[in-house]
Amino acid sequence: MKAEDYVLCTWPNQGTQRQVNVHVVTTRVKKLYCCQVVIARESLDAPLSQASYWASSDLEADVATLLIHITSRRNVEVFFGDGKELLGLDQYQLMSATAIHRFWTLALAAYTFLDELRVRLQTEWQRHVTIGEERREVQHVHQRHLIQFIHEHALAGVALEDLYTLLAV
Repeated sequence: MKAEDYVLCTWPNQGTQRQVNVHVVTTRVKKLYCCQVVIARESLDAPLSQASYWASSDLEADVATLLIHITSRRNVEVFFGDGKELLGLDQYQLMSATAIHRFWTLALAAYTFLDELRVRLQTEWQRHVTIGEERREVQHVHQRHLIQFIHEHALAGVALEDLYTLLAV
């Protein structure tokens, strides 16, 4: 493809005004459906292997709408990926609508908790912080509190069996 086949667009949902070169073609994907294929490239000088590709079944959408769809979908995919990886939710099998509702309510509460703390940590560290970094920071703080609790009780002469009881071990 030639450079004039691309349109320079602002990528939505970014803190900075990130510009990407976008080409959209309506086609039929074998064994699937008619779709619009979206090709996005940071730089037209970069090899085509560095391009990102998506397909959309919205045949009426313009380029700006397609980019909004892509970023919205990406946000959902990242949320699900974080839930699986960071919160350890990949092993659960949910068999009822009620179970699914309860599960995602708890997952969203945990994710929101980490995201709010992440914003605080970004201010403190003066840089971007991922949810994973925040989860590790929360674990680190809680581990330090646990060690401090055990140390203080040991210095106070609390018997080991009483400490087990206090820790519900």
